[in-house]
Amino acid sequence: MTKRKKPSTKARKKKGVLTGLAKSAPSKKRKGRPTGFRKILNWAVGIAVGAVVLGVVVLYAALSFNPKLQEQSGEAEVTVEAVEPDPAGFPDDIIAAARVTLEGRPVLVPLTAERRDEVEAGARLHLRYVFFPQTGSTRIDEWTLVP
Repeated sequence: MTKRKKPSTKARKKKGVLTGLAKSAPSKKRKGRPTGFRKILNWAVGIAVGAVVLGVVVLYAALSFNPKLQEQSGEAEVTVEAVEPDPAGFPDDIIAAARVTLEGRPVLVPLTAERRDEVEAGARLHLRYVFFPQTGSTRIDEWTLVP
């Protein structure tokens, strides 16, 4: 009786034309951990780069969301569509608001107690306004009744 060899648990190396080309490059020697000075320098550079990136992001955000950056002044004559008593979001001295459409956007023109009786639905108003495109809001600076 002949003794049989046990199969090897070691992976066999395959030999051939293509398998010889697929060998990896020799590994490079790994560098040790940085010394104390090198660690401090790495941290300092990392903090400086992080601070610069954060500063650029904050500056971009501040300039992007400044509503006065692209303000557009204008004048227009509009017709009052309706008068709303006691509008929400205005100070206490504003007792009503005239609803108008200004360049395709609905706008409320604030009316005080002294000038409330002058304005009714269908009246024509001359407006001086400022439009803020980033917020989509309009500020009415001055208005007069057109005869």
